[in-house]
Amino acid sequence: MALRKCPSCKNQIAAETESCPICGCEPRARRLKQVFVAGAALIGAVVLVHGQFRQHVPRFYSPTAAHAQTAVAPR
Repeated sequence: MALRKCPSCKNQIAAETESCPICGCEPRARRLKQVFVAGAALIGAVVLVHGQFRQHVPRFYSPTAAHAQTAVAPR
């Protein structure tokens, strides 16, 4: 029988158990929650950084598109 440490109380528990019999911690659910929170934080950081860089990037001016919009045929 393989043993592992409980991440919460640091006691030795069987690797097959769903939760720690001493403190009730569920290591698999805890790890999944940590991954989810880290992923959400990473996505949030990327969105914020992208927004900051997008404000400072100059927009390209296309003279042909501007001319096509303002050109009016004379009557």
